Amino acid sequence: MSMDHSFRRLGFATTLVSACALALASTAGAATLRTGYEPGGWGATTLHSGICLQTLICPSVTNTVVKGPPGTYEHTELGSLTGVAARTDVTWTSAPFTYNGAQGKRSKNVTFVMRRRSNTTNLLSVTGNTATYSANLISAKTGNTVAEAVRNANLRPTTKFTRVGPKRLVGAVRRGRTYRIEVVFTFLNGVAVVPFATSDFRRARIVARRHVSRHHRHH
Repeated sequence: MSMDHSFRRLGFATTLVSACALALASTAGAATLRTGYEPGGWGATTLHSGICLQTLICPSVTNTVVKGPPGTYEHTELGSLTGVAARTDVTWTSAPFTYNGAQGKRSKNVTFVMRRRSNTTNLLSVTGNTATYSANLISAKTGNTVAEAVRNANLRPTTKFTRVGPKRLVGAVRRGRTYRIEVVFTFLNGVAVVPFATSDFRRARIVARRHVSRHHRHH
């Protein structure tokens, strides 16, 4: 083997080792600031619309906060559908909280996470019936939506709590502002008589992250 060829191989190996060392140094020198906001104090309102309002036989709805395994969760139960077309919107709203970014730093990576389960099999077995859910961040001052996480996702039946997210919040979330999390269940049913349906969620929260260098953190 020629000396020139040996030098080329040595140069390639040195470059490869330098690149790996640089990658490791970049990883070691980086950190992720993270702050989670998981408010409590949930309350629910129910709104009916459709023909059921005219006949005064809209589905009964029960909204409760349940303290039990696997922990505290928010529970909505839609009573037996009476055979009259109806739309039922259940809006759960958290207590207000102040958003301060990722450990006080501005974040462009703000996501929504929760767990949910539903017993909607009988409801969805009828053609034309639907069950969906949405999740938003709203202003505690005005009640207006400032960021959207989930829009009209299918409320498919699940026997166990299933993770939703992380879903990127679409909208402006600003440090120092006070917000609430809003989770909305929407049930649409026709004229078929259907037994009850339920939907639960727990640990609804937003998480702010920011990647920074360790050098930047200390200055």
